[in-house]
Amino acid sequence: ATAREIGHHSRPMHRPGFAAIGAMRGPLRILLIGWGFGLDLFLLCALPCINVAVGIAVRDQVCPWMAGVPAFSVAHRQFMLCNLSFGIARGLGGVFMDETGAYCIAMLSYLAEAIVVVMEWRLHGVDQALPATALLFATLVAMLLCLSTAPKTKTQ
Repeated sequence: ATAREIGHHSRPMHRPGFAAIGAMRGPLRILLIGWGFGLDLFLLCALPCINVAVGIAVRDQVCPWMAGVPAFSVAHRQFMLCNLSFGIARGLGGVFMDETGAYCIAMLSYLAEAIVVVMEWRLHGVDQALPATALLFATLVAMLLCLSTAPKTKTQ
């Protein structure tokens, strides 16, 4: 039996009926690589190591719950470690987008970040949690799309 006959598709995003999802591959790849390698790895992890003042100013604007945390304190190092993990998962999810597992890991990184953001905001008293809520919603939608486009195989 051929791969098509048993329901396996090497490119899950190109299954019939999912043309609109397939059209999102390019922009989604750019988003994952840009957000993962650009924002998480470069701006939030590498920039403070290159220029502390600029790196901390960027961090405080992008992540207001970290405002006032001293550079390279325990909390800042843990923040950098989380963003390093998120960046690797998202960036590689964009690079290896044709693999469903890599795509799912990238999407799960957003769920992990949303949970971390909600916890930080509750601990530090930030009133609005809209970005975290948006991340949770986007993660659930993306995971449903990911699961609905996963290759189907028959068990033997």
